[in-house]
Order: sequence, then structure tokens, then C-alpha cells
Amino acid sequence: MRMIARPRRLMAAAVIATVLLLAAVLVTLLVVRSQQRAATEQARAVTCVSAAQRAQLVNAAAVLGSGAAVPGRPEVIRVRDGRIVALLDWRRDERTRTDFDQACALLSRSLRAAAPGGGSTSPTLTFGIGVLTALLPVALGSWLTRRTTSARDRETLRRKQVDDLHQAVLEYQQVAGAYLRQRSGNAASDRDLLDTVEERRLRVAALLGQVTATHRHWDAPRVLRGRLTTELGGDFVGQSGQISGRTAAELRAKVDALLTEIDDVATTLDAGTEPRPPSGKKQVTAGGTD
Repeated sequence: MRMIARPRRLMAAAVIATVLLLAAVLVTLLVVRSQQRAATEQARAVTCVSAAQRAQLVNAAAVLGSGAAVPGRPEVIRVRDGRIVALLDWRRDERTRTDFDQACALLSRSLRAAAPGGGSTSPTLTFGIGVLTALLPVALGSWLTRRTTSARDRETLRRKQVDDLHQAVLEYQQVAGAYLRQRSGNAASDRDLLDTVEERRLRVAALLGQVTATHRHWDAPRVLRGRLTTELGGDFVGQSGQISGRTAAELRAKVDALLTEIDDVATTLDAGTEPRPPSGKKQVTAGGTD
């Protein structure tokens, strides 16, 4: 039954939402890291070819065996194949780009190690990760709370509709029966009792209206609400004076038949087996969105 399936659907939705949220956080972190890495590599390359670091860059290449200094010419380097190239061209040339990157990385590590607090993580990235880490459980907790509260509220509304409709049908049936028994035995009807009959009928109609509003694709409550007016609102209430026992029995049978159908609406709502909306559309129900 759908009442049993709803908590499972809610749990599945929570799991999916959690995975999507974690995926979004992961993608955000990867983008931040990628952007920072690109910016770091660019800044590192600029530092490596600066006038202040050129000699150290060539020394790093010599240590790695990928290049050698050219005496008196600090702006160039002798690469593996013996060519002498400018440091900027060494970086731009696809054939020697890897050698440049390795030498520059070695130089950058040595510079970070020599600097106070060297090797620390970017403050921007650290702050971003901290914010995301802090917001993730808060956002997830808030979402789950809203979902749980919403589901609980819908279930409370559904239970109230079921109980109220069962009770209203019973009360209307009782007072209608009392009114018909009185009418079949007396020439004059009790106006107060008649007013109570109408009050109970309107109560049932109002509750059917509530069910119709929360189950827009379920025709039964709407149809029965209309029949409650046409079948029991005019002929039944409009009877005056004493009526025969046969007429009273016929009217009572009409009341009982219609109220049985209305009570079945409450039973169906209680079981959670009301019709689903057309494919591709959502139905807002007392028990949730189906």
C-alpha cells in the first residue's frame, strides 16, 4: 500500500538529495582547486623566469639533468639536445615544457621551504573548504527537517480528514434517521431537529470539499458532494407534514446508500488507495505529493 511506501520514498529522496548535495560540494571544491592550481602554476612560472630567480632556475635544471647554464648569459639555458634557448622559449616549447615545469617546481619548493610558514595551504582555499564543510551538515539537516516536518503535517491532515469524515457521516445518519422516524409518526415536524439535519449535511459537504481540494484528480469526493446537495438537500429537507412509513423508509434508504458511499471515501483515504493523478502530473494530497 502507498501509506507504507511513502516513508521509503521519503528516505530514497533524502538519500538522492544528499548525494546530489555532496556531488555539488565536490564539484565546487574541484573547480576551486583547478582554478587555484592554474593560477598557482602561472604565478610560479612568472617567478621562475624573473630576473631574480633565473640563475636558480638553471641550477635546478642542472640538478635534474635537463639543462645547463651558459656562462655570461643568465637569460638562456642549454637544453638536453644541446640547443641554447631563452628561458621563456624553454617554457613555451612543447618539447621542453616538461623539463621547465619540473625545474620550476623544484625551485618553487625550495623557495617555499626557505620562506617563513612555507608550504601552507592557500588561505582562500582553506576558507572555502571550511565554509563548505560547515554549511554542508547545516543545509542537509535543514532539508531533512523540512521534509520530515512536511510529511508529518500531511499525515496529521490526512488522519484528521479521515476521522472527521467518518464522524460526520455517522452523526448525519443518526440525526436523519431520528428526523424521519419523527416525521412518519407526527403531522408536524420539529424545526430544531430539521435544522440539525441540515447542519449535519452541510458538515459532511464541507469535509468532502476539503478532500476534493487536496485530491484534485480524485473524482469521487467531488461527485458525492454534488449528490449530497441534489439528492438530500432539496427533496429530503423540503418534505413537510407527516409522511408514510413507506416514504420514510425510502428516504432513509436513500440517505444510507449515499452516506455509505461517502464513508467509503474516508475508508479509501485511510487506506491510502485513492486514485493517482494522470501520468506526468503531480497530485497534492493529504498524505503528500504523489
